[in-house]
Amino acid sequence: MDNINIVNNPAGQKTTKKSLGPWPYVFISLAAGIVLASAYFLISNSPKKEKTSALESQEKNAFEKTDSQDDGLPDEIYAYIGTVTAVGENQLVINAPANGNYLLTDTELKVIVDEETELANLIIPQTLEGVKPGVSGEWFKRQEIKFDQIKAGDRVTVIAGENIKHKTEFKAIKVEVNVIQ
Repeated sequence: MDNINIVNNPAGQKTTKKSLGPWPYVFISLAAGIVLASAYFLISNSPKKEKTSALESQEKNAFEKTDSQDDGLPDEIYAYIGTVTAVGENQLVINAPANGNYLLTDTELKVIVDEETELANLIIPQTLEGVKPGVSGEWFKRQEIKFDQIKAGDRVTVIAGENIKHKTEFKAIKVEVNVIQ
């Protein structure tokens, strides 16, 4: 059966009009389905952003924000080396260079020392004579000292009992003055 309709035109003449049937509706429905499926695919595969409230973002301090970024440093740091720049009452001010420490820039550290802090000279020989590969031995000597023996210009290693990453002030459990002889 042909889809032919006979209609009157405005002049009153009879003309035939051929109908396309349901095909235009099928084509339009198919095109709409493809557009909707594409939109769903694009939306569902877009990167997700973590939603945080304004209050939560304000609560994060600068160090937490730095930790969320990949700074290439270990998550935990317990010791720094540096040069004593000032000796105060139960505290040392140390210039810790970025080179040789897990720091991004040279940093001034305020190290608190109390009666529980172990203080020592670590005497390091300038050359290790008699050292043979595979042979262990005690190459460094430790000598206990008092706080008043530490002076500006001394090279020190300061060790904390807690993670001191991103801290510029902390209590030391051990301070070793590096003495090269």
